[in-house]
Amino acid sequence: MLRCGAVLSLALALLTAAPDPGSRLQPTVDGGWAVDVPQTAVEAERPGHVGVALRTRYAFVPPALLDAFFADHTDINTWSVGVEVSIPGPGRSRVLFGLDYTRLEAPPGNFRVGDSAFTRREDPEDASYTEIDLHALTVEVLFAWDVAFTETVGLEWALGLGMAWVPGTVTTRDVLPTCTEPVADCAHWQQTTAETHESPWPVYPLLVGQLGLWWAPLDALRFRADVAFRGVMYAGLTTETRF
Repeated sequence: MLRCGAVLSLALALLTAAPDPGSRLQPTVDGGWAVDVPQTAVEAERPGHVGVALRTRYAFVPPALLDAFFADHTDINTWSVGVEVSIPGPGRSRVLFGLDYTRLEAPPGNFRVGDSAFTRREDPEDASYTEIDLHALTVEVLFAWDVAFTETVGLEWALGLGMAWVPGTVTTRDVLPTCTEPVADCAHWQQTTAETHESPWPVYPLLVGQLGLWWAPLDALRFRADVAFRGVMYAGLTTETRF
């Protein structure tokens, strides 16, 4: 009898005692017991905050892409600045809203159309000395997901759509009729054949892909090294504050 009383007293004490936060066995509201599986800090983090970020990037068109359309060209290497706002998205995703300005320019030089599915390679004397003065303002909406390696380091990948407005002009001048290979060295007329063209595609849609390695030294601060494709290739740094 004494043994039964001791067992009942022990059971009553367990039922009425406050649960140990570190225990895996926790009481339920209906009087039962359930196994509580604690999450790690990385697993427990939910994307429930709002982020505001400034991003600066080096923008370029891969020479191989230009080679697909031009037999001769200069390279397009430029810069971009933008802002980003992020909010919680469906599931464990986040929704990123981006606004960027990109200066689209290339060193002046001789451009010559090459062989492609739609064009025939021009003769050297048909090349044009070209000055590009274009600007791009882009807006985008992306869905992003995090893969956390530790509590402070991880990978973010994002996909989405955007729109670009590209004002500006392209000025061309004919090279001299004596032009031969190499076309890059050919002289051109100064004013006689100058033609100024508006941007050929003032507005066009964008498919955006982005990959970033992030480091969060503080809960409210995150740095991200990005590579992205948004009409042209980008590589740069994003600094984000979260609240």
